[in-house]
Amino acid sequence: GYADDWPARRWTFAGLTQRFGEAQIEVEVERDPARHYEGRWVTTRLAEFMADLEERPGNDRYCIARNKNLEKALTPLFDDVVVDDEIFDASRLVGGSSLWIGPAGTTTPLHYDTTHILFTQLIGRKRFGLVSPDWSGLYLRLDGFYVRDDLAAVPPGALLEVTLAPGDALFLPAGWLHRVEALDASLSLSLLCFRRPNNFSWCHPSKL
Repeated sequence: GYADDWPARRWTFAGLTQRFGEAQIEVEVERDPARHYEGRWVTTRLAEFMADLEERPGNDRYCIARNKNLEKALTPLFDDVVVDDEIFDASRLVGGSSLWIGPAGTTTPLHYDTTHILFTQLIGRKRFGLVSPDWSGLYLRLDGFYVRDDLAAVPPGALLEVTLAPGDALFLPAGWLHRVEALDASLSLSLLCFRRPNNFSWCHPSKL
């Protein structure tokens, strides 16, 4: 319930389409499981992307974090986000946040990040599989930031699963392995603009 009081909790896909339908957004399509679901990038109207988002599940198209959507046409969305000033620097929300929009079935395989993240779920549900860095043998199986063989590589007893409902948030410490699957058409916001230092480049795969 971390974000239950945010105006953003009132967002709907229809409402966002009405507000930003003509906005040009970057979307990843033709996602390939053999390459960690990395596909090609296209630019499309938000209305076109949203048109059948709830009716056509799958992992083929996903508005993922590596985009500039919040730094361009969708910047007004931050008016509906309320952050704790003791924890976050609101002046760095632009450039310090990531937007995720996709249908049910979008999946990000087991991987980790070199920053702390507060992952906030605003529309739909997402299921996380979490593995502590204490299971350090998994880092010997990295292909970039991703664990080869995904969940099949996880030892028995190492996986913790949690489902985020709308309004929930999950703190992901740098280095924690996590896998994410959308159970519904969903929209999420990742916050990285902590007031404390948040760049742990020492745990980049090239330095482990």
